[in-house]
Amino acid sequence: MAEANKRGATATAIDYAHAADEVMLRAADFVRDQHNPEKPTLLPLSRRTVERRVAAGTFPQPTKIGRATCWRLGDIRRWMAEQLGTAEGAT
Repeated sequence: MAEANKRGATATAIDYAHAADEVMLRAADFVRDQHNPEKPTLLPLSRRTVERRVAAGTFPQPTKIGRATCWRLGDIRRWMAEQLGTAEGAT
């Protein structure tokens, strides 16, 4: 389903379950949106938390494409699997 962003452009919701690992995502595509809490997201993190984790080396490094900062969906999926493995190992 398409929704208008603040610039008037439409964005299509991403079907993360069926998207290829090579899909490039900007932070707005996968982090929590404080202005639209009902928007489904891949991660329950804020943009700033992702930036801090990248700086600390605890989140995948992004790739620059022109002026855009993007992450490969596959890198985020692997990071999520590692976090689940760590949490399961702690119990």
